[in-house]
Amino acid sequence: MTSNNEPLQYKIIKSIQKIISEGLIKSSSRIPNLPKNSKFYEQFKNTSKDKLGYAIFNNFRIRRGIPEGLRLTSLGNEILKRNFEHWEFSHDINPTPKMYLFLDQKMEWPYYFTKKKLVLFCKEDAAWYKLNGNDIHTFIDKI
Repeated sequence: MTSNNEPLQYKIIKSIQKIISEGLIKSSSRIPNLPKNSKFYEQFKNTSKDKLGYAIFNNFRIRRGIPEGLRLTSLGNEILKRNFEHWEFSHDINPTPKMYLFLDQKMEWPYYFTKKKLVLFCKEDAAWYKLNGNDIHTFIDKI
């Protein structure tokens, strides 16, 4: 596959691998001059892209040689939030399996969804969510 046809999951994983290998994880430590990219991220430097995919994406799977699933794990969410533009929304909805399934089928960009928050990494998705009153049910119906 050429890089243009490369699945989004692998593009994200390559970007994360580059950020980690170059020591560019942005620090969010509350202690000044203490880098957050220390030993914890070292474990991912030589990890295969598929194994890293399982650490980054909650619903990562390979089907017919192509990765699927864009729902982020808490680790994936934290790494992407430190390095990419994102929009975070608080809510108090208990996600149902049907919601997860629908988002898994429809979302084209990474997202993080728990019972406390929704984090979107696509400006258009964030705009649709806001336009629909920050209501996950309406958002799911519209996408």
